[in-house]
Amino acid sequence: MRKWGIYHSLEEVLQVFRSEELASIPEVQEAVTLFLKGYDPEKKLSELHNRHPLIVVEGLDASGKTTVTHLLSKRLGGVKMSTPGPQFAALRPFFDQQPNHIRRAYYSLTNYAAALEINELLEEKPVILDRFWHSTAAYALAGEVDDVAMLPPAGDQIYQWPKDLKPYPEKVIFLQVTEAERMKRISRRQTATAEEDRLAKEANFRKVINEAYRRMYEPQILEVDSTRPVKHVVNEIFDIVSKAK
Repeated sequence: MRKWGIYHSLEEVLQVFRSEELASIPEVQEAVTLFLKGYDPEKKLSELHNRHPLIVVEGLDASGKTTVTHLLSKRLGGVKMSTPGPQFAALRPFFDQQPNHIRRAYYSLTNYAAALEINELLEEKPVILDRFWHSTAAYALAGEVDDVAMLPPAGDQIYQWPKDLKPYPEKVIFLQVTEAERMKRISRRQTATAEEDRLAKEANFRKVINEAYRRMYEPQILEVDSTRPVKHVVNEIFDIVSKAK
């Protein structure tokens, strides 16, 4: 779905990078090479029986994702991860300057790379992931429209998790924070990204992202108020995860 910058299969992502427009660009070649190093096309990603849970934590910048994923991973005895993974970090500034559909193809590729690693880790312990597919899709939509009314309708296939991006999360937690609190947290940071600046300045941008998250399904998000002290947030998420077992 190039129009929206949302991809529902690995093949769709690779088609973008292998297009005549992009195939010869060094950064694109490097991204594909990094992915293929860990990819075995003969090995299918699958749901593991009795595996440990994959918990994804989503939210706007300064909603508390980094702190919550760190504390939750300790509480669950799991592994904290984030996307894009460190092997792709050097390429991020380049792709963040590209048109929306190319930029989101990069983030989608890093999601598939993370899935390869997660699939192995879940045999041993839980994985708590800072951002995954929902984030990629929500920001892709916000990069194409500037009003909630312009979003595809709720229930549209565009909001559905890719069938080949496995394992599926046990739960996807969306940290909801008031804008006043979010801005207070951002003010403590020494630097701000372009997206943080846009989130601060454009209310419609925030509204589109929030609504896009709410329309995601299979799996849908569970909203948790992260304006509260972090220990209360972690306790609530821990209870949600425990009840799902």
